[in-house]
Amino acid sequence: MYAQLRVYTVNRGKMDDWVRWFNDKLTPVAKQAGHTILGPWINEAKTEFVWIRAYDSADDAKAKDERFYSSAGWKAIAPEAGAFIAKAEVTIMSSAQVPARTG
Repeated sequence: MYAQLRVYTVNRGKMDDWVRWFNDKLTPVAKQAGHTILGPWINEAKTEFVWIRAYDSADDAKAKDERFYSSAGWKAIAPEAGAFIAKAEVTIMSSAQVPARTG
């Protein structure tokens, strides 16, 4: 499995609005582009929003990201994202499953 761990620092006082926007606007566009969202989380201070998108491979992620960012849906909502996000970090991850031992 291949995944993107996305950590967003949300502007002070905007977390509730961001979560609503994420669920109502961003998630449908991402799913339409084929993204699998494993889930969103919020830290206790309500300053960071974390979500994970999962893929079959790096090529799968690239194709879905290209489809997402070039979509009319994303272009329509992208200008709104800046009202919520102060900083975004994306970490690329691969499965760390240990192969079964034989013998």
